Amino acid sequence: MDSGITVERLTHEALEYVAANCREIDRREIRLSVGVGPLLALEVSEVRSVAAWSGSYNGVPMVVFGVNYRGPLDRDVGVPWLVATPELEKHQKGFLRRCKPYVDRMELVFPRMENHVLAENTTAIGWLRWLGFDIGEAVPYGIGRAKFHPFTKG
Repeated sequence: MDSGITVERLTHEALEYVAANCREIDRREIRLSVGVGPLLALEVSEVRSVAAWSGSYNGVPMVVFGVNYRGPLDRDVGVPWLVATPELEKHQKGFLRRCKPYVDRMELVFPRMENHVLAENTTAIGWLRWLGFDIGEAVPYGIGRAKFHPFTKG
């Protein structure tokens, strides 16, 4: 089942596909954190990314992910991000095995990484834990002031 999973450099076509077909929880998380839709949020992430990839199953994008600098004057901390379609949940174990080396690459550039995840996004929280991120207590965050867990690694 996992043999059809590939990870490659992010293309704008993959980004557009995932933005149009992303999981409802990812759509909600983006809206509550930054107040825009998935396409604009992903286009900004694409432009700001130090590195970004897409994961596909049998050639159909199911996830886009990458890492940005925390800010123009703060290049020591990476901000990892990921948005997925519902298809990813069918192939999450295979994808996790394939994405781990990419997270390891992120760590070579950013010994410390941090971001926030919507408290309701239990699948993403599980992925983050599996990848070795520490999950903090939920706090109000983002434009919607919803409960988000800060997560860190390093």
